Amino acid sequence: MMYMFTWFKNFSLIFTVMYLLASLKACGQPATRLPIVYQAKSDYILIVPPNADRYTLQAAHLIQRYTQWVTGFTLPLITTADTTGLWDKPVIAVGKTAWVPAKLQQEISALPEGSIYITTIGKNVLLMGGGKRGVLNAAYAWIERVLQCHLYADSVWQVPHQKNLFIDPLFHILEQPVFSFRQVYDPQAMNARYMDWHRLNDFADFWGIWGHSFFKLIPPSQYFQRHPEYFALINGQRRPTQLCMSQPAVVAQVVKELRARIQKNPDALYWSVAPEDNTAFCQCDSCRALYARYGGISGALLHFVNEIAAQIPDHIITTLAYGPTQHPPQHLEAAPNVGIMLSTIDCDRATPIASDPHSAQFRQDLEGWEHLTHHLMIWDYTVQFTHYLAPFPDLHTFQPNIQYFAAHHVEAVFAQGSGEDQSVFDEMRCYLLAKLLWNPQANTHQLQKDFLQGYYGAAAPFIAAALDQLQQALLQSHARLDIYGNPLDAKTSWLSPNDLQAYRRHLDNALQAVKDKPQLQRRVQKLYLSYLYVRLLQAWFYGTDPHGAFLQDASGKWIINPEIPKLINQFSHICQQQHILYLNEDHQTVSTFIEQLQDMLAQGVQVSLAFHKPVRLLTPNIADYPAKGPQTLTDGIIGSYDYAFNWLGWNNQDMKLEIDLQQIDTIHQVTMAFLQDQRHAIFLPTKIAIYGGNDRQQLHLLQESTLPSATPDETVHRKIITLTIHPTAIRYLQIIASPLATMPDWANQPGRKPSIFISEVMVK
Repeated sequence: MMYMFTWFKNFSLIFTVMYLLASLKACGQPATRLPIVYQAKSDYILIVPPNADRYTLQAAHLIQRYTQWVTGFTLPLITTADTTGLWDKPVIAVGKTAWVPAKLQQEISALPEGSIYITTIGKNVLLMGGGKRGVLNAAYAWIERVLQCHLYADSVWQVPHQKNLFIDPLFHILEQPVFSFRQVYDPQAMNARYMDWHRLNDFADFWGIWGHSFFKLIPPSQYFQRHPEYFALINGQRRPTQLCMSQPAVVAQVVKELRARIQKNPDALYWSVAPEDNTAFCQCDSCRALYARYGGISGALLHFVNEIAAQIPDHIITTLAYGPTQHPPQHLEAAPNVGIMLSTIDCDRATPIASDPHSAQFRQDLEGWEHLTHHLMIWDYTVQFTHYLAPFPDLHTFQPNIQYFAAHHVEAVFAQGSGEDQSVFDEMRCYLLAKLLWNPQANTHQLQKDFLQGYYGAAAPFIAAALDQLQQALLQSHARLDIYGNPLDAKTSWLSPNDLQAYRRHLDNALQAVKDKPQLQRRVQKLYLSYLYVRLLQAWFYGTDPHGAFLQDASGKWIINPEIPKLINQFSHICQQQHILYLNEDHQTVSTFIEQLQDMLAQGVQVSLAFHKPVRLLTPNIADYPAKGPQTLTDGIIGSYDYAFNWLGWNNQDMKLEIDLQQIDTIHQVTMAFLQDQRHAIFLPTKIAIYGGNDRQQLHLLQESTLPSATPDETVHRKIITLTIHPTAIRYLQIIASPLATMPDWANQPGRKPSIFISEVMVK
């Protein structure tokens, strides 16, 4: 059988695999095939050179170990440079042995780092690779393709048992990586064996400093008091938000620090010099001049990094094209040893980048940077960072996106998933990405099928159906899939209650298929969390509406939907069993989420004079967080600690709203639920005023209150504020809440506008 994969980079052929492998099921010993092992015996010897490095030795031991596991036979392993007496013995020569002809040695030495080269000469098998790790990659290629072993997850692998092992006498594999650096930042890829098997890299393999690094190089705790001029000038004051990129002294200090670190870690190829993760860049005259000269902040950054790279010519200095620095500069190119890592943060995950109209700006940025740097890199995102346990059907975009990166000369890809934290489908996501980053032309349908069967066993077809149902519902809805979105955004589209129940039925079938296999059942239960999580969010969101957490009994009293506590207990049990601790990148804990759900049930429905009464918003709220619209404020359900869920917000303007009680009632108290989340620029109001009357055109002041000044507090609070009113008969109630006028200096978020968020208004 022959498999051939071919694709182009830099308009030249860079990857060709010819894989000739006879059936391993044969019970005879045809002369046309080489019997590596026959009837659990073998004449073959493993050979490594005397000066074998650790990768070569590891490769040989791996082949020996896996061959023994598959066939029961242990291949002898010899370290020698002497071929005397061995020429009549068939060998598997690992690394740069005497069995490799000099001309072939030269060809292999010219291969890029990590390349795989396996071939036969007569009865001998030569297994080698480019650079340091190529021989190790070749060993795993042999284990996977010849021995037919598969590693699906950190502790889940498949090792077949067979007495006979044959290969074609013309067996030949040549593979060169499309991307020189490939990392998938997911739990499975934290394991060294998994990374080696799937040819993934780790930061430590290539980077001396990674990511946002300004303050790793010049820490404010060490330098700000002595050298405030090293840092950004914001509104006339130096602040430790970013470095001042026009200061020669900053360039000199960064170069000094890099040289010291490179001396300790000379093998690291890449060294990041990149801004901190905020938008508070320097406003000094010199920096502004650079912005003007090069068309923006990215130009000043590239000018800064070029100056540093010129003094460190033997390493590649990388920086981030992200947020304010994403667009390519004008009139400036990257130095030959400067790398640009471009972020895909704003791209829609429902549609491949190359064909998505909403990704046009990203494509323009990537293609602009492509012409400005010799080292283009991608920082990609593959999970919903706000909701690790929610379904996120983006698998269909992996291959076209990776192919798009390869076509535009990207040399490194960092695919950021949930890191060390578990997330739904992290095993499958990591597996597919690893395979595609090595071979962008791989058959994704077959990869997915193999993974599902290998990891979920008899549940595989039902999980495949669940995945297909999610993907089809998403594509038919034309909804955006946002890495910082909320599953409630899809409550009327691909995660509608009906679609969610269809998804659940597939998962129920999957659980039933493996009910007698506890290990497989636990794997399916982890996926079942995605249904439970969204169902519980929807129950909270809908509240007293259909699909909500509350029902009315025969007497009209609001009671807890009996299904919801059962679902909470099931969710909690599976999370404990699976050791799942966190729900998002902010590390909101599962236990906190469950406590909030139970608190919501305990609070019950907030029935007051305002319950289910019409609300008019007299100033427009933030459109990105619509919740239930104006009725969010009188639905009887107080929001959680997530501003994107059951809250309405106003940005840098007064919140003005009117509630029509629909009849004249005597009121004496107004209670409101506000949110404080300073990290997201959400503060409590500075002042609240209550107006009322029977004619909405002639309302009079009933009560007002001024709140204490904001102080630094990084914790998220839900503040219940009650204003007592002299008993007054009214129909219309107007509430005005005023936000902070400007962001406090101590917040270090210049340029952002403070917001106020309100969840519920209760009137008595």
